[in-house]
Amino acid sequence: MVIDAREIWPHEILTKLKKIFEEYREKEIDIEILIKTQSDAKRIKAFAAMSGYNANVEAKNGYFSTYITGISCGCV
Repeated sequence: MVIDAREIWPHEILTKLKKIFEEYREKEIDIEILIKTQSDAKRIKAFAAMSGYNANVEAKNGYFSTYITGISCGCV
């Protein structure tokens, strides 16, 4: 799943991710989130890690991509 969050507020993507994490609790996920700034990408990465997922940030051409994978412990 790819989510282009470059044109939405960072808190909106975190709210959306929370809903996705709840929906896919204890199931495998593979999400790429496109975001404008490195600091927002790091926030997303931290939120994913706190929720039990693996996350990596990669710089792209003028934006950042956060890859979230894994299975949550169910503690969202």
